[in-house]
Amino acid sequence: MARTPIVLTLIAALALTAGAAEARPKKKKGKTPEPAAAPLAVPAPPPPPAIPTLATLASASEDEVKAKLGVPDIARREGVSAMWTYAWPDCALLVYFKSPDGRTLRMSGASAGPRKRGQATLSVDACIAQNHGRTREKDAQAIDALLANPG
Repeated sequence: MARTPIVLTLIAALALTAGAAEARPKKKKGKTPEPAAAPLAVPAPPPPPAIPTLATLASASEDEVKAKLGVPDIARREGVSAMWTYAWPDCALLVYFKSPDGRTLRMSGASAGPRKRGQATLSVDACIAQNHGRTREKDAQAIDALLANPG
C-alpha cells in the first residue's frame, strides 16, 4: 500500500506532461516559413525650396540673388553700386548692391512698392513670398496686361 501514493503521483505527472505536450503548437515538418517581406518605403518628396527673405538675402552676391529670385527685369550698375528691379504683377522689388571691396557686389538692401496706383504697398518679404517660384512666362503675360490697361 505504500506504493499506491507513489504510483498515483507518477500517473498524475505523466498525465500533466502529456497534456502540456498537446497544448504546445506542433511544428510543421518541411520548409520553414519565410518571414513576410517588409513593405517598401516610399521616399518622402523633397521639401519645397525655402522662400527667401530680406534677412536671408542680406550680403548675398549677385549670383546668389539671381539663383533665389531669378534674372531681374532691369539691372543698372554705376561704379561700386548697382540696383536691380523685379517687375512682378502685384509688386515691384528694388534690390540694392554695393561693393565693400570695390570688386564684388553684395546685396545691401531692398524695397518694394505697388505696381498700380491704389494697390497696397507690400513689405519686401511679402513681395518676394507672393512671387517666389513664378515663371517668367507668367510675368511677361501679366506685365503685358498691365501695360495694355494702365488704369
